Amino acid sequence: MFVAVAALLSLVGLYISRTLRIADLRAELAALGAAEAQAEIHQDALRAQLLTVNDSEVVETAARSLLGLVYPGEEKVIFVYEE
Repeated sequence: MFVAVAALLSLVGLYISRTLRIADLRAELAALGAAEAQAEIHQDALRAQLLTVNDSEVVETAARSLLGLVYPGEEKVIFVYEE
């Protein structure tokens, strides 16, 4: 009788631990699904940005404003303000 009760209790404990583990895995799966959706949104944004980077007008504007580049024959004027 004691052995049967002990076996039953161990099975109940095993069932509870497995049920809790399944609940944890389901929560983790939901979190990973949300992270995947965010990553796909970010990837779409990067692909759209990549399309604009390949535009020569955007590249020229960036080269002039960010890097200070000029075409050969052009002169670059830098204004220095005294405070």
